[in-house]
Amino acid sequence: MSKPALIGLLILFAAIIAGIIVFFAWRSPVFQLPGDTTPPSSFPPGEFGAPPPEEASTPPSLRDLIQLTDGSVSGFHPTQNGVFYIERATGHIFEITPQGDSETKISNTTIPQIFNVAWSPNNDGAIFHYREGETIRIASTEFKDLSAKGVLLPQGTIAFDYAPERSRIFYLVEGIDELVGIAADPDNTAQAEIMRLPDADFLVDWITPKEIAFLSRPSGEALGFLYRYNINRISFDKILGNIRGLDAKWSLDGSRILFSQYNTDTKKSLLFIYSMKTGAATSLNTQGFVQKCAWSKTNKLYCASPVSLPDALYPDAWLKGQIQTSDRIIRIDIEMLSSQNIKTLPNLDVGDIMLSPEEDFLYFQNKKDGMLWSLRLK
Repeated sequence: MSKPALIGLLILFAAIIAGIIVFFAWRSPVFQLPGDTTPPSSFPPGEFGAPPPEEASTPPSLRDLIQLTDGSVSGFHPTQNGVFYIERATGHIFEITPQGDSETKISNTTIPQIFNVAWSPNNDGAIFHYREGETIRIASTEFKDLSAKGVLLPQGTIAFDYAPERSRIFYLVEGIDELVGIAADPDNTAQAEIMRLPDADFLVDWITPKEIAFLSRPSGEALGFLYRYNINRISFDKILGNIRGLDAKWSLDGSRILFSQYNTDTKKSLLFIYSMKTGAATSLNTQGFVQKCAWSKTNKLYCASPVSLPDALYPDAWLKGQIQTSDRIIRIDIEMLSSQNIKTLPNLDVGDIMLSPEEDFLYFQNKKDGMLWSLRLK
C-alpha cells in the first residue's frame, strides 16, 4: 500500500473513532453523587414554584388553617398580636400569635374548671365561672404581673358582661323573686343598682355604652324573648319575642341582630337578620346557630355552617353535645343576601368564633375537643 493511501486510511479511521466518542458522550447519563436522588431536571425546594418540604406535606387547602393548642381551652379572645386563651386544665392564660409560632404566658394563677368567660374589651381582665369543689363561684379578675388577681362576685350572680368602651361591668344577681342589675368597676367597687326585673333566666350583653341586652336562655322547647335596656332613658323594650329556640348576636354598631329560630316542622335551626332601623326580619336561607357566627365591621357575617344538620330539637341537642356537626366557613353578605364558601373544615364542629381586630384571621374553638384554631382570611 502506498504511503499516501496509508495516511488517508489512518485519517478516516481517526475520524470514525472521534465520531463514536462524540456520539456516546452526547448519550451518556448525568452522574450523581452517592445519596443525591434529586432528578437533575427538578428545581431546588422552595424555588421557582416548587413547595418547601414542610408545605408539600400539607394539603394546599389546609395551609391557612392552623391548630393553635394541643389541649382544650376554656375561653379565648382576639388581641392586636394574636389571641388570648385560658388553658382548661390549669386556668393559666396565654397569648399566642395567629400562626401559632410564638406564645407568651399572661397569668400562671391556677384556677381549674373555668367556664362562661367574658373578656374585657382591652384584654386586661376577665369574668368567669369556676368550680371550687362542689361550689360554683364567679370571679372578676385583672391580669397583672403574671397573675390573675380579682374579687368574687355575689354567689347569686347568673349573668355578667363588660361595658364596650370603658372599665365597668354589669351583672345580674338573684334576689327574692326578682333580679337585681348592678353596674360596678371590675373590682366590684363603685357599685350602682340600675334596675330590678322579675325573676327569669337571662343572658346579658352590654351592646353599646348606654344599652344592655337581655336574652332568655335559648331552647327549642320554649318561646324566647330579647329585650334592650337603655340606661339613660331607663326603658326596657322588647325587641324580639315568641320565637322558639331564639338565640341572638348584635352587630358591632348595634344596628342589626343575627338571630336563630327553631322550626318545629322541619326540626332545623334557621338564621335571620333583624334590622333595628326598619323593624323587619329577613331570612338568610341558611341553617345553623348564632354561636357559630361572627359579625365583621362591615356588617358581613362569617359563619361556620354545618354541612348537614339532622332533625333534632335545636339548639338544645347541639349545645348538650347530642348532635355534632362538621362545618364549612362561609361569608354572608346581608345586603345582597348571598354567601361565599371560604373553607371546608376537616371534621371540626365550631363552638365559638371571633374575628381578629384587622379581620385577617378567624379564631374558633372545636366543640368536639375544645382545641383552638385560626384561619387566615387575607
